[in-house]
Amino acid sequence: DDFYTDIIVLCALIVTFRFLAYLALLSKTCKKS
Repeated sequence: DDFYTDIIVLCALIVTFRFLAYLALLSKTCKKS
C-alpha cells in the first residue's frame, strides 16, 4: 500500500520515456545534418 512508491515509480518511468524520446529526436536531427 505504498502510495508514494507508486508515484515515484510512475515519475521515473515518465522521465525515462521523455529521455529516450529526446535521444531519439537528437539522433534523428543528427542523421539529417
